[in-house]
Amino acid sequence: MRWQLPPAARDRILADPAGWFGADFRLLADAVEMAVTWNQRCWLAGALAGALANYCEINAFYDDWRRTHETALAALAIAGPASTEATTDLVVEMALLRNLGELHTIEDRYVKAVGYFESALAIAVRLENSDYQGAALSGLGYLFRILGRYDEAVRSFAAASDICLATGNRSGLVYAQQGIATIHREQGRLDQAERCLQASLAHCREPLYLHGLTQCLRGLGAIQLARREIAPAIETLTAASEAGAKLGAVDATHSRRWLAEARTRNGEPAVALSILDGCLRVYGEKGHTFGLGMTWHSIAGARLAAGDAAAGAEVAARSAVRIWESLGTPYALAETLVVLAEICRQRAMPAVAERTARQAADIRESLGIEPLSSHRNNQTGPGQL
Repeated sequence: MRWQLPPAARDRILADPAGWFGADFRLLADAVEMAVTWNQRCWLAGALAGALANYCEINAFYDDWRRTHETALAALAIAGPASTEATTDLVVEMALLRNLGELHTIEDRYVKAVGYFESALAIAVRLENSDYQGAALSGLGYLFRILGRYDEAVRSFAAASDICLATGNRSGLVYAQQGIATIHREQGRLDQAERCLQASLAHCREPLYLHGLTQCLRGLGAIQLARREIAPAIETLTAASEAGAKLGAVDATHSRRWLAEARTRNGEPAVALSILDGCLRVYGEKGHTFGLGMTWHSIAGARLAAGDAAAGAEVAARSAVRIWESLGTPYALAETLVVLAEICRQRAMPAVAERTARQAADIRESLGIEPLSSHRNNQTGPGQL
């Protein structure tokens, strides 16, 4: 029989769980190491580490997230298959691996994140755990898309969608549908992308699922921009920004970055640059490298529209290119190279412009994306965050 909290202590914690977590978080994080040191049942350390993951994510306590999970995971590995809690250990290990996949995704270490999600998926299949299969497959779908591995991304998202539909996992289903929609949009299939998002939107409204709704609106706004429906895009992305603000600064910033794109396309680059200055600040504070790349890309476009190709636009575009090259994100790199090529053309550097445009076209061809002129002209920028 496991020890349980005395009722009075339990009721006090449940009366204000967020306050209790905040006051005692440091003790809880340190307790993971204590559990490893003092208790041979390593699943206890792993279970405690897993329970801290959401709080670490919300508060951007990434070092604590990594330390607790890696400590517990190492202890489970040392305990080995002879552990008397073998099945429990596997369940805990699966959760830790999935959480570390999420952490490394957030911190833009995509290849490492793939390894963690694949390890979590292997255990989930072995245990026939549908929930974790769906979560791991969705995580892989996102990573494969970012890395330009579109076929694998579609297969992963489709499998996750089927699992989540069968198990009634609404948030997982919405995430997978939105992932597939983003792939369609990046590859120029705007009608298919919209159908996916409209289906996803239906799952977000009753009862309200605010996070999914925000992402749907952001995706629909991006599609409207790609179709040059500027006024509807501004309306949609304003709604996405307002919804995102209820979730936190980062969610609001994801949508506001797209809203800045719409303002640029509406002939308001100064307004866009003001918005993007705030995006740089938020992403910088949170260490969100991908977000910084997206923002520098958008700044390049806004400065180009403002007639500042000479210095400001090129500096911004090259800042984005450096980020995409360091992260290994081909679609985003190709999109920024398109903007950089136009900047070079306007700066009377035809040879550099031609070389840059050719590089962008080669990347797009390698990703199986149609030539830019065949379905759109200078779409709004890299894919949806």
